[in-house]
Amino acid sequence: MNRLLKSLPDPLSAHVWLLVTLVVKVATLVLLFRIGAIGHGNAGVLGVWWADAPTYFEPMESLLRGGGYDPDLRMPGYGVVYLLLRLFTEPPVTYDVLVILQSLLASVSMYILARLVWQQTGSKALFVLSMAVYALSISVHWYDAVMLTESFCVSALIFFLDRWVHWSRTGNRASLVFAGLWLTWAIFLKPVLAPIPAFVLLGLWLARSDWRQLLRNAMLFLLPLMAFDGAWMARNALRHGKPIVLTRVLFVGEDDPKPKLTALKFVWAIGGDITWWTDPQAEMRFFNTGLDQLPGSTNASSIILPNRILTSAYTMDSLRAAADEILALKSDTVSADYLHHRNLALNAKFDRWTAAFIAEHPAQYYLLSRLLALRRYVFQTGNPIAYSLPFRQMPLHHKALKLFHFGLHWATLLGGMLGAWWWLRNGNNRSLAVVPSLIVPFGIFVIPFALRFSEHRYMVPFIPFMLLCLIIGSHLRFKHNA
Repeated sequence: MNRLLKSLPDPLSAHVWLLVTLVVKVATLVLLFRIGAIGHGNAGVLGVWWADAPTYFEPMESLLRGGGYDPDLRMPGYGVVYLLLRLFTEPPVTYDVLVILQSLLASVSMYILARLVWQQTGSKALFVLSMAVYALSISVHWYDAVMLTESFCVSALIFFLDRWVHWSRTGNRASLVFAGLWLTWAIFLKPVLAPIPAFVLLGLWLARSDWRQLLRNAMLFLLPLMAFDGAWMARNALRHGKPIVLTRVLFVGEDDPKPKLTALKFVWAIGGDITWWTDPQAEMRFFNTGLDQLPGSTNASSIILPNRILTSAYTMDSLRAAADEILALKSDTVSADYLHHRNLALNAKFDRWTAAFIAEHPAQYYLLSRLLALRRYVFQTGNPIAYSLPFRQMPLHHKALKLFHFGLHWATLLGGMLGAWWWLRNGNNRSLAVVPSLIVPFGIFVIPFALRFSEHRYMVPFIPFMLLCLIIGSHLRFKHNA
């Protein structure tokens, strides 16, 4: 083994290892095409369309038509890349170029992640191991082909950490600015990452020699965020009369709510699963809001809501009646005027029911719903939507792949938490380690606790940090005990 490791290129031979990661990336995407995990979308030849994609792209199309950034439901971190590509391409070619760009950046970030392991451990074996394990993390790579923010966000966060580590090792001020720039882009891609700068400020405080140095370094790091988010806030103040810091809505569709959204908020409040597109037994499907749930073709009756959610404002029969009406309103024979009238009535009904649930079951709303979201969030089998068949219908080799990723998911999750603690306790540079070590628990708890969401894709940007902490933390732990 030592002879094989010595024969491999030096971890700093970037051109060689970048070629390796590019080959790995292409091979992974080809594998996903072959097993039917991607390639069934309609975003060009390479891309997978996602229902949220128009909310990123349409504002940029509006700008190209000479209008404003409208609808402004999202921060423009993803849309601005689409806009730059649209200056030279037309859809669907734009979507294919976007997938290629996502994959290229992901290839670079795969090498950077492994190089970070090598820098912290000095071990070529762990450098190769980290690259191999990350290459097998299909739950990350699947999103390189999807019209969503996950791929760019993963790359941006890895580049941010690379510059943070470089500053910690060398004191190079430009690296601190670039760390802030990469993190700013990540926040504009996913606003839920907005608390992460606080972890960096803690790291700067731990690394300080005096208060002037702390303030100077903090200003250098925060400069990109203050500049870009300041411009975004100014734009929002002109448009909406108030300086919105991040996004102005939590749910797409809040400007013109339909029963699908108000029913979703009810399910979200009671602690149910709103991801009807990944789980055929998600509580959201009780209300027939899934796009595949149509008159004569629905599984709503197979979904049982718990009696604990009942209040004085509704019964299980009244909830079922609302679900039946939502299904009936999907009929092509329903007139637009009648649909509008009944939508208003259903919206008011769901709003009343949600308010009643919060008032009569505050412990369920404020605590239990978050714990249920956490359970769904962590009890996942890798990427639950990267396979086109239910497990029982998969061929044997697909089942083996699924089981492998189930094990990898739990090793990454639990090992990442332990590794983060070990790195923080045993590392010789606590100001450096505090940032990745805090990002790991943040990535596990912020989505289900702060937002009560449990969709798998929200965990994806944090998986590289879990792997990094798992490998580096384990190395330091065993080295410390040796």
